[in-house]
Amino acid sequence: MNKLLWALLLIPTLVMGDDHRWLDDFTVNGFIGYRYIWSSNNTDLKQSYPELGLVVDWDISDNFHTFTQLNLNPNAVDHGIEHALVYGFVDYSNTIKEVPFRISLGKLRHQFGLHNDIIHNPLTRPGVIPPQAVTFNPVNATLTSGYGAKLEVWLGDWVVGYTIDKFVTVDEKVESQFWTGFDFVEIDPKFGNHMIYTLNWEPDDLDWKLRSSMTHIKFNDDLPSIDIGAIGIEYDNDDWSASIETVILKPDDMEWFEDFNDLRFGVSATVGKMVTDQWHVYVNYNTYLNSALSARAKVDEEIDKWRDFNVGTSYDIEDVQLRLEVHKISGGRALNPKDWDAKTKSWWIVGTSVTYQF
Repeated sequence: MNKLLWALLLIPTLVMGDDHRWLDDFTVNGFIGYRYIWSSNNTDLKQSYPELGLVVDWDISDNFHTFTQLNLNPNAVDHGIEHALVYGFVDYSNTIKEVPFRISLGKLRHQFGLHNDIIHNPLTRPGVIPPQAVTFNPVNATLTSGYGAKLEVWLGDWVVGYTIDKFVTVDEKVESQFWTGFDFVEIDPKFGNHMIYTLNWEPDDLDWKLRSSMTHIKFNDDLPSIDIGAIGIEYDNDDWSASIETVILKPDDMEWFEDFNDLRFGVSATVGKMVTDQWHVYVNYNTYLNSALSARAKVDEEIDKWRDFNVGTSYDIEDVQLRLEVHKISGGRALNPKDWDAKTKSWWIVGTSVTYQF
């Protein structure tokens, strides 16, 4: 992490030209707050912890830009300070025959569903606890970022992208159990073992957007890849919002078409309303299907399921945001494997957060 941070800081001195704007386009902002999570069965779906973050954004020139986000999070506290670097990359943008493109290098943001690249900012994430049927907290580090390169090309309102990198793992035992559903496998991240193909439609003059991706993950050289397809569509006119997204996971022993009905599915749907300029309310339902965990891991059948109906609200008072969220859950598939023996037939989660932005 230290080498990457130093590189990001030194890049401006290496980019020569007359169009440097230096500190005029150097912005620093951040947030500080606390998120508290209560669960009726004492499971650790999402930890209660202070939320501190710093975002440094530098438009070095018309073509070069850097983005760095640092968060104090449980991964950094429990598993190594290098995990405080959520993202840190430099990108170069230009056009070829009036076709815009961008190349990014560093610790990159991964697209996964509609909102995965913004869930590490408490002011933009979709809820106190993002829908676990499509975000999977136990493997959040892998889904969040990786060290490598990304290419994006704009074709009108469409954006085509390709990412190749070395994915991030935090707790090898927990993550391998979650991915395989029953067993420990060695996780050995290497460059090229993680690739993402993206296709997005995000018109500037409409209130709609569509995001889709195909992710390939290879845990070590001896295992075949796991493929994950994701697609989501969202409508937001600054008064009402609605979205639906789905994640489809294909284990290595299945085929996309022949075994389609047996693939793993996660679905999330949300409707939101701005009651006033400061007050937002929303309703979400997310579920995960066909995990087949109980047959493979011989755990309780309820752990194999995930159905989460939740309602939430947020209120902004100048630079402070208050949030409250209540979840009624059946099942435990999104739980950390250490909690697979918990009572999960019917349980509750209440999440609250307070965040100050500076």
